Amino acid sequence: MNKVRKWLPFALMITLAAFSFIYFILFGDNEPYFPETSDPDIIYQEACVQCHGKNGEGSGILYPAFDHSELSLEIIRQNIKEGTWLMPRFKNINGDTLNLLSDYIYQKKYLK
Repeated sequence: MNKVRKWLPFALMITLAAFSFIYFILFGDNEPYFPETSDPDIIYQEACVQCHGKNGEGSGILYPAFDHSELSLEIIRQNIKEGTWLMPRFKNINGDTLNLLSDYIYQKKYLK
């Protein structure tokens, strides 16, 4: 019985993590973002800063810092448009606005 109690907290944490992951994958893209401007600074503040931080510093494993990534400008565009396994897609950021935001993130040297 003591062996079961010893592993119970670990099992509960794994179960909680699994359910959280499944919920995030299924429902993480519920509220689409519609940019009301093409100003990349405003778009970054509205759509990106919550996860990636004001200066691209991130906040842990789920929300990585940009400076820990080796991303090209094209991959930045692709990740914004299509999302990744943890990042929702921003399908309403298109064309010149997408290019401006990608360039903004890259030029801020968050990736350096």
